[in-house]
Amino acid sequence: MILAVWPSRIAYGGALLSEPLFTTAFLGTSVLAVTPHLASRARGIGIGLLIAAATLTKPTGLAYIAVVPVLLYVACVRDWLRTSAVALLVLAACLAPWSLRNTLAFGSFVPLTTSAGIVLRDGNHVGATGLPRDANNNPH
Repeated sequence: MILAVWPSRIAYGGALLSEPLFTTAFLGTSVLAVTPHLASRARGIGIGLLIAAATLTKPTGLAYIAVVPVLLYVACVRDWLRTSAVALLVLAACLAPWSLRNTLAFGSFVPLTTSAGIVLRDGNHVGATGLPRDANNNPH
């Protein structure tokens, strides 16, 4: 509900950006993990699909698979380990075709993207503004 009136979501609501999809998948994963009375298999499948959607939108979403077992355990989900395993298998099944496509297209194993280093540099160097820069550190 709070996202509906969050200023940045209102400002970018009409733009076709990856953030709304990523945030929806990310929050959906969290809600699904802590919602009571769901079967472990259905919960695991849903979590795996949502993390896959988040990861294919922004590769940083892949790290959330490490948080899911903790969320499930803290939420007192009885079969937290089985649910985590199902989520991991579904995630792997969803990401495998993209990894295979990248391997065939680039001639070497590229799991998700080739731009991770560029994104890391754009956001974390001295004077970083988050805007793309060329090899000489000049804005595009």
